[in-house]
Amino acid sequence: MSFRVYAALALLSLLLVPSLGGIDVVISPQLEVLRLNQGRTALFLPQETADSLLIFLHPALGNASQSMRFSGFAEAASREGVSIAFAESRGGFWRYFGANGADDRADEAYILDLREALVARGFGSRGVFVAGFSNGALLAVQVACRHPDLFQGVGLISGGMPAAVGDDCRTLPNRVVIVSGADDPFFPAAGGVGPYPMLGSFWALDHLRSFLLSDRQCARYDQTRLNATRSVSARSVIIERASHCEREGVTQFYRVESGGHEPYNEDAWRRLWGSEGLFLAPELIVRAFVTATNLPVEQKSSKQETGGFASNR
Repeated sequence: MSFRVYAALALLSLLLVPSLGGIDVVISPQLEVLRLNQGRTALFLPQETADSLLIFLHPALGNASQSMRFSGFAEAASREGVSIAFAESRGGFWRYFGANGADDRADEAYILDLREALVARGFGSRGVFVAGFSNGALLAVQVACRHPDLFQGVGLISGGMPAAVGDDCRTLPNRVVIVSGADDPFFPAAGGVGPYPMLGSFWALDHLRSFLLSDRQCARYDQTRLNATRSVSARSVIIERASHCEREGVTQFYRVESGGHEPYNEDAWRRLWGSEGLFLAPELIVRAFVTATNLPVEQKSSKQETGGFASNR
């Protein structure tokens, strides 16, 4: 990784550190350390009766352990009865198509290995989903674009569609939830190259909105406003939901007015309340995945064998 890329990621980490303090999360005794091919690992919190499986990808300079403890996804998944795996990058950065102009697919292959190993154990019988924050969101949408038959939903927090990925994307899973700040400096709403060229070019938000509307053959977006009645920052949220769609599913955009590059979880967001309740990205994403039309899905595999997998409790 070049010095410029590392410097940009270091700056990004400064935005994330304040959200990690003052929390003591109780982790399930069922926690497993998964060991996959090429020495890769992941953390897994299974639910005994879970039909759905979520894979979460941490931000740049983060890791699986931090995400499990501080992202809010472990709690959201537990409340909704969803098994969740926290993926682990190499060196704190997920490689996606467009970063430094490269197309390194090693991390994509790792996510597919992780999915396959857990599906082989019977998890995800009613859907396998992938979500990520920031750098993790970029790989999440790449995996969903390239393998829409293997994932039933994708969630992005403070992320976007890398142009190199989007230009080759023919379809996405039919459950998509996007939470972002209107003034995110890393992924500008107008698209293009942001302040860190090494991250590549990104689609404009309107481009992504139009793509998703066409993908599910929807007539329009219905827009509502979630007003901040009690919040440190007193920001409100514009909510857009695709309606009158030919394909079943859910397409939701949550656009935080004056919002920046944030995880929008419980600690960082300081409990923004509104007429529809607590605004927490993990809750919104997990709930949308499990409450949409939940038809059984075929246990599809990208490989013939599932070797190279073991777990330690």
